[in-house]
Amino acid sequence: MLPWPPQGRTLSEVISGRDNNFDLVRLIAALLVMVGHSYGMQNPTGNIDYIRYILGTDYPGSLAVYIFFTISGMLIYQSFERAKNPINFMAFRVARLWPGLALNTLVIVFIIGPFFSTAATLGEYFSANEFSPLHYLAINVFHIGEARLNIENMFMHAGGNKTAVNYPLWSLTVEAQCYCVVMVLGVMGLLSRKKLMPALMAALTALYLLGTYVNFEYPYSIFLYTFNRFKEDYSFYPVPFFFLGMVFYALKDKITLNWWLASALVVIAAMLHHTVLAVPTFVIALAYLTLTVGASRKLRFLRPKYDYSYGLYIYGFVCQQMVLDLYPSLSSYKALAVAVLMALAFSAISWHLVEDPCLRLCKRWASGTRQPASATVTGLDATPGNAVIAQPVLQAK
Repeated sequence: MLPWPPQGRTLSEVISGRDNNFDLVRLIAALLVMVGHSYGMQNPTGNIDYIRYILGTDYPGSLAVYIFFTISGMLIYQSFERAKNPINFMAFRVARLWPGLALNTLVIVFIIGPFFSTAATLGEYFSANEFSPLHYLAINVFHIGEARLNIENMFMHAGGNKTAVNYPLWSLTVEAQCYCVVMVLGVMGLLSRKKLMPALMAALTALYLLGTYVNFEYPYSIFLYTFNRFKEDYSFYPVPFFFLGMVFYALKDKITLNWWLASALVVIAAMLHHTVLAVPTFVIALAYLTLTVGASRKLRFLRPKYDYSYGLYIYGFVCQQMVLDLYPSLSSYKALAVAVLMALAFSAISWHLVEDPCLRLCKRWASGTRQPASATVTGLDATPGNAVIAQPVLQAK
């Protein structure tokens, strides 16, 4: 039963420490991405994507990306404030995204690729002309511009997906671009003007949506081409969710999260689904519901001990491709179960072998650069590492 009168905690209370479920929310979102892709990949006969059926435009994967970007906008804003230093901020952003991505790319190119390529020899596999695995490696490790999604002759047995390898990596480019927006606003001193943040984010959103109507031809505007691109099966763009997350953080002392308001917003969005207010009500309802789930103490027992969400995101699709390639006649639900177990194994390896050690190393480095040796530290600064990193997202995807 929902409590009455409505109760809840302020967003400031929720994100001030570890008393939240955002690791769980991100893990669920990563699983939703795999669920969404499963319907289009493997023998979907008889299986209904109820989210797509109800919403008409979105599917589980697009909702997951919206969730990732909402949480990211809020926590990356917090991370910049706690870092105090743009160099520290960017160091943590790189440490969160790049090592896991680099390992993922190495695994795909040197371990998965040779086993799932139709090339007759390793020499033929590595010497492909147009879509070389080494080209894929170079582009994705350094992640410049559009992620390279093709490796020639890979995942061809099932007749589906062709050479599109690990397609969801596209969102990491947009995520990194959002980090750049935060850094620019922070360096300009605008992030400290919290009362102006709603108006500033509204203006940036309007400018962003205006930019979607401009034809940015690749490669002349690489940043805008990826930043403003509309994705198939999406009812809206992910970047405005990031901006809304920033607004939530700016107003964190005034926002109370409770299930009554979350339920009311969902009902309003459903009632206005076929009107001109469909998009704004949907965006607000989904974002607020995401934060309410993250704030719920009743879900604390489900919170994972380790943050495998990023690894699950970057390994999920390629694991589904492997299952499809090996067992093309397997039902989508069975294939999904196998792929999830595979992806969780890869995620655990990625977290414990690369992601967590790199974050700890970055925390030690930052703790030695933020304060003079003789400085007195109090409050959050008493544990410098924890003060810098704010449980970042892909997320992301």
